[in-house]
Amino acid sequence: MDRAHWLLIKMKKVIFILIGSFLITPISVYAYLDPGTGSMIIQLLIGLLAGFILTAKQFWRKLFNSVGLFKKK
Repeated sequence: MDRAHWLLIKMKKVIFILIGSFLITPISVYAYLDPGTGSMIIQLLIGLLAGFILTAKQFWRKLFNSVGLFKKK
């Protein structure tokens, strides 16, 4: 069995599972987002931003230290 045939079989299985899951899920969904959920989302975004900034700072500091632009204290 070649790779293309194997990939086609896998894709058919995934499509079958997706269609089956759509058929068994309820059609009408009633969702409610309270203020606590909104604040949790804001905290998540702030945490992701802070983590990204600190990671970038560490990366640039290591890069500049390896080049010799900054001196370690």
